[in-house]
Amino acid sequence: MKKLGRNDLCHCGSGKKYKRCCLERDERTVYGKVIQFPGAKAAEPKLQVDQLQQMINDKLGWMDWNDDEHRELAESVFPQICKDYELQDEQQLFQVFSLLMVWNSFSREANPKYRKQGGYASALEYIVTSSLNISTTKADIAKKHEVSVATLTRNSGQIQDFMDGVAASGDDANVDDEESDGEDKDLSLGH
Repeated sequence: MKKLGRNDLCHCGSGKKYKRCCLERDERTVYGKVIQFPGAKAAEPKLQVDQLQQMINDKLGWMDWNDDEHRELAESVFPQICKDYELQDEQQLFQVFSLLMVWNSFSREANPKYRKQGGYASALEYIVTSSLNISTTKADIAKKHEVSVATLTRNSGQIQDFMDGVAASGDDANVDDEESDGEDKDLSLGH
């Protein structure tokens, strides 16, 4: 195998020269083991799938569910998303847990009915991948869950509308608070 030169195209496929792309990272790696620079924090061990499952199950344990099928969907889809996309970063997991809470609220309020989990499972996966800027398509996700792109789009739209409604009601509450503060000020000035 030919050794990669500094001015060759990078092996990662970015189209950049190796010296401007992966050279520094590769130089820190010897025989597959990362060499820590002095003063650098040691890499935190990645969470295992079992640990992710336990974290999600802990969250599921204290949530109220109106319907067992909604809880069962959450128990199956959220750990699978973490596994499929190798989500290990704390921020990524926070996004997944946030969507878990949204799914819980949405399912309690809207009480969606479905014959198979794939429609909402695909919608939840699409929302996660979109929020984390993970490169995938609706068609790929729909195919994976054996649903149509239209079903994925409709269900993700329902969840997104719910999230927008929650956000808007929070904004309305803030506006009402500001308006009532303004009215108090006007009254105190004798207007």
